[in-house]
Amino acid sequence: MNYTFLLGNGFDLSMGLRTSYRDFLRVYQAAPSNSESIRQAKTALFDQLGPRAELWADLERALGMLSSRFPHNSEGLHQFYSLQNDLVEHLHQYFLTENSRAQVAAHQEEILQAFANLRATLREHLTPEGRQSLETLRHTLPVRQNNHDAFRFVTFNYTTVLDQCLALVTRARRELSLPGQIDWGHVQDVLHIHGTMGQRIILGVDNLEQIPNDFGKSEELKLG
Repeated sequence: MNYTFLLGNGFDLSMGLRTSYRDFLRVYQAAPSNSESIRQAKTALFDQLGPRAELWADLERALGMLSSRFPHNSEGLHQFYSLQNDLVEHLHQYFLTENSRAQVAAHQEEILQAFANLRATLREHLTPEGRQSLETLRHTLPVRQNNHDAFRFVTFNYTTVLDQCLALVTRARRELSLPGQIDWGHVQDVLHIHGTMGQRIILGVDNLEQIPNDFGKSEELKLG
């Protein structure tokens, strides 16, 4: 059986990291800049955000809306990219710092136990119909020798905390004598949808309709 788990920011927050939109916003707003154009663009961005913004999606949406305030030419495109690059650079540094705060090794026992309970935890959140469908599927699939469950993890987070947790599990399978001879299955590499530390991270709108004009809809911006 293959299990796929989708994880968002709630996972990092539960690990004690300050990875909420508000946490980063306070740091970025207070960060100095040597560029007058970036300082002006940041002021415009925070005006666009307003006091009610709470989510990362609000920041991404505000970036799209903000594009209408820049001239629709190469200079305006450069100004917008300067703001976006400044934002992404600070975002990367902020998450590097938060990533270093993760105390994964200190919670090894809890992490291993949580992973051992993944199947049971998954079933607990299924409806009765879902549990029945799962059991039917398990009995329908052909039985193979040494057939193990496969666990896939897809995360929208920039941090590598999940990767560190799964590295613990992999190491435990090799080195530790685990109680109950738990079948850990096969754990695949984490898929980071938005990129991760040490790589290019992705920040932007999720569709062109969130950009209120033709600015940035050209092939130049898509490929920039």
